Amino acid sequence: MNNKFWIINSYGNDFSWVDDYTDNYIIYDKTCSLPETDKIKHQPNFGYNIYDYCYYIINNYDNIPDVCVFIKDNVFKHCKKEVFDTLIKNDCFTSLEYYGTTPANAWESRTPEGGFLEINNSWYVGACIQTYGKEVNRYFKTFDAFLDEMFSTPVFSTWVRFAPGANYIVPKKNILFYSLKFWEKIFGYVSYHQYPSEAHIVERAMYYIFTNKWKEKKIK
Repeated sequence: MNNKFWIINSYGNDFSWVDDYTDNYIIYDKTCSLPETDKIKHQPNFGYNIYDYCYYIINNYDNIPDVCVFIKDNVFKHCKKEVFDTLIKNDCFTSLEYYGTTPANAWESRTPEGGFLEINNSWYVGACIQTYGKEVNRYFKTFDAFLDEMFSTPVFSTWVRFAPGANYIVPKKNILFYSLKFWEKIFGYVSYHQYPSEAHIVERAMYYIFTNKWKEKKIK
């Protein structure tokens, strides 16, 4: 598994388990509570893990590893370890997730393969505003508005396919399918606040981005 490079977002959870899998990683410590090393870097507490993913891609765009693992330190909250241990062997695009086959509520569904689906009503935007105030919503009110801004011919669906937590294995070619300006634009949308609602929107878009679902819209 050392052919993969792991980009790990950490916010105070134990990540000692990572060493059981690889020594080929960088950890972005958003609490800035650990000494910096060649593998642990302090990171501003903006934009959740989406900030860190985009930061890594932008700063390494000309030297992206063949296979990246974008992951949170609490990944086992989203994917049972026994499932993770099988999925992490993949070199192809893979969602690192497991939520069973039975949706927890009417806003959830599952693909035939058990992948997570959520109703496309952008509920989390209002929830962020209610919790943190209007300042956390600067650019987009809905998931569809983001798609319309970023892609040339997006398809707006009733259900959104994504892995909550945005833990993915992603080949280099899938990342480079989009331009550096594309990634910089997304980074700008999530880097203005600690809790931007746009980070939740992008979290839901990452499955489509990493699978190269649609071509990017020409950046003006």
